[in-house]
Amino acid sequence: MINHVNENCKRILHDNKLDYAAGIFLYGPRSGMVISKITYDKSVEGEAERVSVVLKELHDWVTKEGLQVYRSSISMMDYVLDCAPEYKSLVSKIKRSIDPNNIIAPGKYGIGSTENLPSSLKAKNSDALDVDLITES
Repeated sequence: MINHVNENCKRILHDNKLDYAAGIFLYGPRSGMVISKITYDKSVEGEAERVSVVLKELHDWVTKEGLQVYRSSISMMDYVLDCAPEYKSLVSKIKRSIDPNNIIAPGKYGIGSTENLPSSLKAKNSDALDVDLITES
């Protein structure tokens, strides 16, 4: 499964003219993780938007394979949690109860608004999509 994920992440990035770099971590016979970092030049007009589309393509492929994205850049966290609306609702309620002014890690993990964040925190010059692989044998 790890090789399958690695090869398809590489294919998606190369098809979109992006470099592929990944770390692969095995935790046991049925558990592992592929961490891929996408680096791009944010000074190029439209590049951040293009990379965002590629990140969504990667996320959609991972989800279709029955795997879970468990960590992402802040710009993708809402999208990552869209496939788990009940979970997002629950953790959002918990966050609002302990942090009503949204001071602690706004937008992290797909909870809390990023609306009032400075643009320097919204867009980075690299984004990452980590895939948690838990397979059944």
